[in-house]
Amino acid sequence: MSHCGNPGPMRASAIRGLAGSWTGSSVAASEFERTVHVWDIESGARRAELATIMDAGGDRVAISDDGLLLAAGAYHVHGIAMYDVADGNLKWQRKDLKKAQVLKFSKDDLQLLAFFEVGSSHILDASSGATIAKLRGVSFLEESPFASLRLVGRSGRLEVVDSGTRRRMPEASLIGDMFAKAAFTEEGVVCTAKRPPRKYLVRFPNVPELELETVYWPIGSDRPRWRHRWPTGVNVLDYGYGPESGIIYAVTWPVDGGDSTLVHLSKETGETDREIVVPKGAWATGFALKSSRLVTSAGDVMESRSGRVTRVLAFPLKEYPERVEIP
Repeated sequence: MSHCGNPGPMRASAIRGLAGSWTGSSVAASEFERTVHVWDIESGARRAELATIMDAGGDRVAISDDGLLLAAGAYHVHGIAMYDVADGNLKWQRKDLKKAQVLKFSKDDLQLLAFFEVGSSHILDASSGATIAKLRGVSFLEESPFASLRLVGRSGRLEVVDSGTRRRMPEASLIGDMFAKAAFTEEGVVCTAKRPPRKYLVRFPNVPELELETVYWPIGSDRPRWRHRWPTGVNVLDYGYGPESGIIYAVTWPVDGGDSTLVHLSKETGETDREIVVPKGAWATGFALKSSRLVTSAGDVMESRSGRVTRVLAFPLKEYPERVEIP
């Protein structure tokens, strides 16, 4: 799920966050809090509207690859809950797991990965909510859909884990916190690194300008294949990879305002092959169907490769005041 932009002043989409899955056609479209809609992007049908415990902020909604389960998290009181998408019923709830920030399903849908503001991350049984394991010091985890590999963030550093072995990526600038974004290809992984700031914000003299680059690491290598440097002030909100197209996708947004952009990066060189402006000023996006589709908070379903809008989902609308800041 990624967030950006500013919808006002207008009557605009009420959707503030989107969560997709690797192969599934279902996406979870969440409002500011509590209400989550589940849509099928192939048929265009709304499958469900669920009343959940979800609080605003973080990436607190996740949907299983088969579209049957929806997980939601709250920061203060209600913990983490799992819902049956078909009937909206609560399957289980863990009120003891507070301050959830990021939820994601494992690639086989059998486990729910939960990351918190403080304390150990948890691997939960998706069917019962029972804790399978606690991951001390782990703030980020991304699974490869192509092999038994995990990209794990420990103490701000990233490492690739394969069947219990670890290979640390020897670069201190890689972003490995719970809100990090990454995507695997068949033979490597793409992630974000911070560059030393060159200047500071005018409005906040103690805050450095955002300086990011995307780094592609072949698995087993001790150095990246390439680095793609983004302009100052551009944030990378999400990554996707299309195994059929062989394209690495990056969703970017300028932090001082403007439209988000879907950028095509060459897997071989890291060069920009194409830039597609996300239509209608959408401020949230999510990949689905092996990253072949990008869904926006405006309801557009875009072909990631061509940028063509193949379908428009009838997301609920909301009246916004003259100016609204979207966190």
